[in-house]
Amino acid sequence: MDLPDPYLPGSISLFEQLDKKLMVVLRDGRKLVGYLRSIDQFANLILEDVVERSYIEKCYCEVAQGFMLIRGENVELAGEIDESIPNDLKFDELRCEDDKAAKHCMRVPLTRVLSCRRLILSSSLNNIPFVARRHIRNTMHNVVFVLGPPGSGKGTICSRIQKDLRYVHLSAGDLLRAERERPGSEFGSLIEEHIRNGTIVPVEITCKLLENAMIASGDVKGFLIDGFPRNQDNLQGWNREMHGKVNEQFVLFLSCPVDICISRCLNRGQGRTDDNEESLKKRVETYNNQTFPIIDHFAKLGMVREVPSQRPVDEVYADVVKMNSGFIYSALAGICGSIGAISGKFAFGSQQFGAQFLIGLSIFLTANLVMWSAYTHALSVSDSTSTPMIINMSFNFALTGILGQIFFDEIHSLTWWFLLGTLVIGLALILHDDGKKKSQ
Repeated sequence: MDLPDPYLPGSISLFEQLDKKLMVVLRDGRKLVGYLRSIDQFANLILEDVVERSYIEKCYCEVAQGFMLIRGENVELAGEIDESIPNDLKFDELRCEDDKAAKHCMRVPLTRVLSCRRLILSSSLNNIPFVARRHIRNTMHNVVFVLGPPGSGKGTICSRIQKDLRYVHLSAGDLLRAERERPGSEFGSLIEEHIRNGTIVPVEITCKLLENAMIASGDVKGFLIDGFPRNQDNLQGWNREMHGKVNEQFVLFLSCPVDICISRCLNRGQGRTDDNEESLKKRVETYNNQTFPIIDHFAKLGMVREVPSQRPVDEVYADVVKMNSGFIYSALAGICGSIGAISGKFAFGSQQFGAQFLIGLSIFLTANLVMWSAYTHALSVSDSTSTPMIINMSFNFALTGILGQIFFDEIHSLTWWFLLGTLVIGLALILHDDGKKKSQ
């Protein structure tokens, strides 16, 4: 059977991606059936999201339910929609074709294929040995948008992050240029025209190329999407095409003066057709008029983390890495607050001003000083105040209770010292402009 390529031009074909191990039969009416030679490979494909995300829901319409039927080394995946049955109640019945086959087959509910494209493991799989439960996960991809003017260093910083932090760098521009160069691409000339004029390629093409690249990347921590979305149409198209497929974490905004950006582009020598003065002026104008309002939109949502990028690469990268340290510093602040509470009671609980008082007071002051510094840093790298505060309070309260029980066999009398630590954090919060990063 000849099968249509479910992707836009530029993506690898169905058979190339799955190494010709899976044959998908287009659904008849409201059915979809596929089979595989190896049951282990079938399970891996399902659990790694390739089949469900690429070839069932997305390409062959909305299959409401799915289940697996094992017949020796052959596997059937079938789904049938019954509008009268809610998705979360039961699976449709599937009967073996003959009695002989029925003796060797097992009907196993595998997953409900929902519009949000998540895999839900059925309890019936618990006793099946070939299923590696560690592969069951939320299928939504973590995404960080990396935005900034042309020449701000987006590609350079993304390459460093990809190397050190297990994020995959996806450049919308690189994907479009690769598609433009692909022989036989029906969109090649259209993409070339937009790139040459400094205008924006239709969002449907860009989103599909990005989605294909994410699917092909496998199990990764997340994706750095460089240079997208670039305008309101991009943003609306992204929300329309990728809703339920991605988890947008934040926007990394690399700010840089325009003159430095233009100088970098002209001197980087990459041979790009759009790295000339005329195209650069158009790209900068497009950025100012269309992309910066998108950054401002995300800033109002508290999702922008700005890093000035006119400095040396190592300094810029160091600031980017600090953005991942918010949890550690929030927890450190909580631990120091707890130590401060315990040492305060230890010092001021003494009946005389001796060594016990001096040691306790020294620890109390030092712990609160470290707590102040750690919590201020946590606020500086966080896009909100609530997360650092919750982490800090959780560690502070839990550890104070544990240490209070160990050293004093009591908890309630430490309340005042705990509140004192809270006041210190509150003061840091006020002086740090509510902890919110603002985009210029």
